[in-house]
Amino acid sequence: MLYYHAFPQPNPKRDREVTNRVGLRTLESILSYGILLTPEPLSVPRNPKSELSRPPSTFIEQRRACFTAVDRSDLLREDGHTTTFGQFSLGLEPADARRLGAVPVFYYHQAGLSLEVLFRLAEIRRLLIAVANIEAGSDPNGTQYPTRKKLKSWGLVLVDEPGVAELVENVCKEKADELLAFLATDRVAAANLAEWIEVTLSMFQKTEPSDGEILKYYKQREFRIVQVYSSEVWCLPLDLARGNGLSKKAEAYIEACKAHLSEFKDEFKLRLDIGRCYVVAGTCDRKFRDFVREIICPPECVDGVRRLLGRLKIGKGWTETFDSGFGVLIRSGN
Repeated sequence: MLYYHAFPQPNPKRDREVTNRVGLRTLESILSYGILLTPEPLSVPRNPKSELSRPPSTFIEQRRACFTAVDRSDLLREDGHTTTFGQFSLGLEPADARRLGAVPVFYYHQAGLSLEVLFRLAEIRRLLIAVANIEAGSDPNGTQYPTRKKLKSWGLVLVDEPGVAELVENVCKEKADELLAFLATDRVAAANLAEWIEVTLSMFQKTEPSDGEILKYYKQREFRIVQVYSSEVWCLPLDLARGNGLSKKAEAYIEACKAHLSEFKDEFKLRLDIGRCYVVAGTCDRKFRDFVREIICPPECVDGVRRLLGRLKIGKGWTETFDSGFGVLIRSGN
């Protein structure tokens, strides 16, 4: 069993030839720069049990790449994963996927305990945003904490809570210092903690599908790689403004990746907001492509995949076979 990432999303407006070209270009992008974490909105509804006349709402962008943990035979069956998510797939060993940050999805319903978990996470995030503004008031030059301008650019604002927002956004340095003395626990900056709440929320998936099949999402055995803030995983925002202390090497990598994706986007008129994405380029010692164990593609694309691997100088050590009408390239010694 591997963790498979399928692409490109089926599009009825594309014929098979164009779909194959999109798939090959997507594969080229992943093997060249890493896997893209694309945005998907998550809205936490207003809590009906709130004591406020107008309870606050919470909206974040999940940034994630999705995988399914299955045997290849299940992946490729006629009504399987490829039918819904795409005819190309990359397979990672479970241990390697976990090293890149893959975690199981948290499924939630629109009622009950799982929704209460979302309410609590949203409340913690809002509390941390308030603390982050107090920290900014204590450090107006931004030498230790992000400035209020930076917080707003990151979306760390108190929506629907104007009274609290006005207080914390205008607190003076002396008062901020006094308040922070009560919060001087062993921790990172509150803005960083708030972003970790967003990371956690990126792992949630609603279980009520539009077609009414109750167990549809559970059957997918979904895992996700989400944006992470770790020295072990090289996860980069494609909007430099979201970066914090990026090295010149990282900035150059981001610009090269964005240029590649812009060309790809323009060629196929893709609806992709590149600046809202992250890319997982690999770990501190291995590129993402070094973790790829299998590549699955339509049979007519096998030669194209071979040529791509050769251009990227990673063409050695792959065994070619066919399974259920798909081409399969398996890396040995990985």
